[in-house]
Amino acid sequence: SAAEQKLTAGTGSASDWFGFSAGISGDTVIVGSILDLVGANVDQGSATIFTRANNVWTEQATLTAPDGASRDELGLSVAIDGDTAVVGAYKDDVGANENQGSVWIFVRNGSTWTPQVKLTASDGAEGDLFGYSVAIDGNTVVIGAVGVDVGPYASYGAAYVFVRTGSVWNQQARLESTDGFTSDGFGLEVAIDGNTLVAATGWHDVGANQNQGAAWVFVRSGN
Repeated sequence: SAAEQKLTAGTGSASDWFGFSAGISGDTVIVGSILDLVGANVDQGSATIFTRANNVWTEQATLTAPDGASRDELGLSVAIDGDTAVVGAYKDDVGANENQGSVWIFVRNGSTWTPQVKLTASDGAEGDLFGYSVAIDGNTVVIGAVGVDVGPYASYGAAYVFVRTGSVWNQQARLESTDGFTSDGFGLEVAIDGNTLVAATGWHDVGANQNQGAAWVFVRSGN
């Protein structure tokens, strides 16, 4: 079918990389601009919300991290479900940990979006790249961290599950592949529907096939 409308950020400029990521829920779309200049912060990144009414899409909000800094690259990953948006800043420095990564949750009330919480891994470390991928279904968020080291294996990768109760988010699980190796980058992509989630990477070797790739399916029972 023909394109309904071409969307661009109202404040867009050269090399913003608007459209590096995108998500949709009903009549709301979110689009990441990972190299967006925010104030004086180069490549801080942002995400833009658009809503549809009578087949016309209009810009509703621009989401930025309240503590954003240069080269955080917020918006590499985005996801949305109803009035909750998830935006990854995989190069965010957390404390002294360079490129540990973080994820911001934004919630909508009426037409106003506000940050609800900043999520970080309970065991976060330098170079984890937490927030490289994100997914949401209801009150559950999954976050990929491709740079996580596991034992002697650098950049083995992991996926973290967070669950919201009321307005409070808590980490529920950390997931890993059972047969990973160095530089697998498990969590390169994540997705969730109900109690079933998928974490995948194209960098996993299968037998003698380098970078053949694989996806792992996890099922939740209780917590």
